[in-house]
Amino acid sequence: MGQLNQWKAHGQRVSIVKLPEGEADEKGNIVQKSRWGQVTPGEWHRYLAMQKPVIPVFVQSCASHWQELQRENTPLRATLNGQLISVPETLYDDFIFREIAAVCLALERKADELFATLRLVTHSPATWIERVEPR
Repeated sequence: MGQLNQWKAHGQRVSIVKLPEGEADEKGNIVQKSRWGQVTPGEWHRYLAMQKPVIPVFVQSCASHWQELQRENTPLRATLNGQLISVPETLYDDFIFREIAAVCLALERKADELFATLRLVTHSPATWIERVEPR
């Protein structure tokens, strides 16, 4: 509500647009977007016809929810199960660590393959080391 007041839009009509589950692109392919971040600003005009006015109590409810999140004063908010909530900053740590471990494992495997190939070509790691780091 505060933002609407800043824009001097208090009492003005507010509309929302629900992201469609699927739609056709310029080539006729069906495209499914799961969040608004996937819609480029150049595509926004396509959704104007889908806007629906919301009642003032809905706007007030959204403003109250945001004020509650601000009072919680947490460093991170996330949308989980369709709800915007305050979360600990460690929420994604396990996921990030798993992804880092997976990348490291993939790099180790590639390095092992590379060294195995070099051993076949050069017959010994010492020869390869001499080629990479000449004396």
